[in-house]
Amino acid sequence: MIGKIINNRYKIISLIAEGGMAHVYKALDIEKDYVVALKILKSQFSGDKDFIDRFMQEAMAFARLNHDNIVKLYDYGSVDGLHYLSLEYVEGNSLDELIRDKKLLPLQEVLDISIQVCQALEHAHQKKIIHRDIKPHNILVDSKGKVKVTDFGIAKAISSATITHAGGMLGSVQYFSPEQAKGERATEKSDLYSLAVVIYEMLTGKLPFSGESHFSIALKHVQERPVNPTFYNSDIPKNLELIILKTLGKNPDYRYENAHDLKEALINYRNINNLNRNEIKKNLEESKFSNTVIQRRSPQQGGRSKKPLNKNYYLIMGLIFLVAVFGYIFSQNEKVPDLKGMTISEAENVLGSQGLKFVIQREDFSEEVEKGLVISQEPEKGDKIPSGSEVNAIISAGDVFVIVPDIVGTNIDRAVEILLENSITINGKEEIYNNDFAEGEVIYQEPARGTKVAPNSLIDIVVSKGKKPQDFPAPRLTGFSKDSALEIITRLNLQPGRITLIESTEYSEGTVVSQNPLPDAIVHDNSVIDLLISSGPGPRKFTRAVPVNMEEDGILKIVVQDIQGESIFLQERRDKGFFSVQVDYFGEGRIIVFLNDRKINEVQVP
Repeated sequence: MIGKIINNRYKIISLIAEGGMAHVYKALDIEKDYVVALKILKSQFSGDKDFIDRFMQEAMAFARLNHDNIVKLYDYGSVDGLHYLSLEYVEGNSLDELIRDKKLLPLQEVLDISIQVCQALEHAHQKKIIHRDIKPHNILVDSKGKVKVTDFGIAKAISSATITHAGGMLGSVQYFSPEQAKGERATEKSDLYSLAVVIYEMLTGKLPFSGESHFSIALKHVQERPVNPTFYNSDIPKNLELIILKTLGKNPDYRYENAHDLKEALINYRNINNLNRNEIKKNLEESKFSNTVIQRRSPQQGGRSKKPLNKNYYLIMGLIFLVAVFGYIFSQNEKVPDLKGMTISEAENVLGSQGLKFVIQREDFSEEVEKGLVISQEPEKGDKIPSGSEVNAIISAGDVFVIVPDIVGTNIDRAVEILLENSITINGKEEIYNNDFAEGEVIYQEPARGTKVAPNSLIDIVVSKGKKPQDFPAPRLTGFSKDSALEIITRLNLQPGRITLIESTEYSEGTVVSQNPLPDAIVHDNSVIDLLISSGPGPRKFTRAVPVNMEEDGILKIVVQDIQGESIFLQERRDKGFFSVQVDYFGEGRIIVFLNDRKINEVQVP
């Protein structure tokens, strides 16, 4: 698309971002001679009325909004099968990028961003529009700290706003309000809840709720109380924590009434916080002055004046002592070396020689850093930390990746086609009854839309079996983790019963060995399901050297099928050659080797 001219007006300059349903490009408006952000619906959706309607719905939402903290809509239309929006171009970063770069944002910056988002929501809500997908990815911050809220792709008039549209689940489950997670109508207060999740993340670097699947996260929004943010960051003021927790209330009635009230609470806190800072500074200056005044001797006194010591004297002497102690301790700390560009073994050796520990935080795709090398580290180069401390690193997964498309709400046959078009295949498919989705529609997907994954990656999905009958067969829970089994039981409106631990050499610790009633036995609403859970030791792990003959460069994938199911043991780009790979497996099964999706070897184990 780079260099292409759309509708004889917009010249594509570069790709800014790729979402589940659209690409966003930096483009030049030739007529107006200024840069815009051109959002173009993906070609695979251009023939899908539901996606086109959702895309144009975004245009309708933007068209009704005019506020300094909301991205402006300049133009929209369709030409040659392309559907596009011309939007204000923001020179800066998404809040998601700022959080990833800074980990924890300074308090004043958090307050400034939050207040501006409140202002955007206040305007949108006055226009009877709910955003419904407030998250860091949809909050842009320019170089001067100006905030712009974008992506009203799932916004809808308050009179009919719900979590579903065209049979699909909308929004990002990590930032869902409890009412959205339950499939109820979204309101203005749903946007406030999502913003509170964002504030929580800016201050702690963590989300209030996380889990193995969308099921577990959605249930936690509904059922669990978030951990107080001060648990992760003790520097968060208590008054600000109370504002966050109030806005994270499960019951919308307990949250702030509207965006204006939340904005005022944040502004009042900021003003009081600044006043406190000024008072503290003033008191420190007065204390310093009072302790430098020389006590004059009285003419009537023959000796020295015995002025009682000011209590600030003891405070300052104590501080001097503490500074001296911490100065000594700090001098004994280790200076963190620069790990960027090192391999994992190089980084481990360098840190080990200084008595520090190397921890891989995660892998990220990178176009600049070669696969297997360190992209970034925390603490940074030059920081001093105690001996024995951990240094967290992000490792490059290489520059070959695809973006996971959004298939929630899509019929399974079409979903398979979309996934294949994006070089992704279905790994596991669970089918459950669901009253909100038609039979055959995808309810959940993992990884989520917009996630970067390696080509030929696998995806797990849950598909609706349609409306739940009055009596229905019990789900098959054997092999699921205990948490996943309980999620499925709850989702089907069944009741968890007794959970009994039993030793097992076939099933890993924490997985379901058996259940009562058995799979496919007829049950009904509120039937009780008892679970037998493995306490270990689980299946024994073996290792087998598998020969690999790569006749060409390409993607090497090794799949293990054993008593634990099917999993990808290795998937990476390799140069051609003949070598062997040590592959782990459990019990018995087979190991299959693929080169560029073509099977080149299969080994039965043991």
